[in-house]
Amino acid sequence: MAYVFVSTGSPPTKNSIGIAVAGLQYPANNYARIQIYCSNGTSQRVEGTFNGGTVGDYRSIVAVFGGLSPNTPYTFRAEIQYNSTSTTENTGSITQRTLADDAPPPITVGNITGLTSYNVLLTSFSITWNPATSASSYQVEIKPQSSSSWSVDYTGSNSYTFRNLEEQAYYDVRVKGYTGSISGSYSAITVRTQASPKPSALNWSVRTAGTNFNLTAKEWNDMTSKINAWRVYQKKSTLSFTTAISGDDVTATIFNQVVSGINTLNPPYSPAASVASGEDVTAAKINRISASIDSLI
Repeated sequence: MAYVFVSTGSPPTKNSIGIAVAGLQYPANNYARIQIYCSNGTSQRVEGTFNGGTVGDYRSIVAVFGGLSPNTPYTFRAEIQYNSTSTTENTGSITQRTLADDAPPPITVGNITGLTSYNVLLTSFSITWNPATSASSYQVEIKPQSSSSWSVDYTGSNSYTFRNLEEQAYYDVRVKGYTGSISGSYSAITVRTQASPKPSALNWSVRTAGTNFNLTAKEWNDMTSKINAWRVYQKKSTLSFTTAISGDDVTATIFNQVVSGINTLNPPYSPAASVASGEDVTAAKINRISASIDSLI
C-alpha cells in the first residue's frame, strides 16, 4: 500500500496550497478516516465510506489549505485509518511553497499638461503647468530658439521663473516630471520675451529754410539722448556726444557727430550729409536730421 502526495493540478496561490493523497488502496465498503497535517499546525480531516472499492482500486483525496503566508514553504503529511483495523498508517510528506506577493504595479509618471507662460517681461518670464501624476520633482529646460544646447534645472513645484534672458528673443522651454529615476514625457512651448518700448518721436518744429532760426542747447542735447535711446532699443551700445552749451554755435563737429550717430540706426529716411568745417548748418539740414530720427518710429 502506497501513499503519495501530489498537487491538485492547479498551481499554488500566494495564500493557499492544494494537497492530494493519491494511490489510496482500501478494502471495499470500508469507512476510512484521513487526516492531513500542515506544518503550520493546522490539519484537515476527510472521511467517509468508499463504496465499491476493492483492494487495488485507485482513489485520490484532496484538501486545500488556505490562509497561508506568501512565499513560504509548508510541509504536509497524512494519516489514514480504516474502520476494519485499529492501526493508523502514515504517508510520506511533501513540501510546497506558496507564491510570492503579487508584484506591485509599475510606477509611471504622468505627462505634463497645461504648460503655459505668464509674467513675460524684457529679460524674464515664468511658466506653470498642471501637477503630473506620481511626479515628485520636475526637470525644466530652456534654450534660445536658435541654439541646440539646453540649460537644465530642477524644481519641486509646478512653476518656474527664467531670468537673465535677452530682450525680444524666442526661447524653447520643455518640462517633464520625475519620481526617482522614472520620468514622464516632455511638454514644450516657445516664449518670446518682450521688446523695449520704442522711443517716442523727437517732434521738433520745422525750421523755415532761408531764415534765421533758434535751436536751444536743451533741444540739441535731447536729440543726442534720443539717438542713444534708439541705440539701446536696437541693442547697441550708447555713443558719446559733445554736450551743447547755451549760446554756442552748432559747429560742423557736433553736427557731424549727430549725422554719424543717426546713420548707425539705419533709419528709413537718411539724415543730411556731413558738413565741412566753417560750413553753415542750414534749416534744411536741421529738418532733415529731425525727420530721419522720427522715421524710425
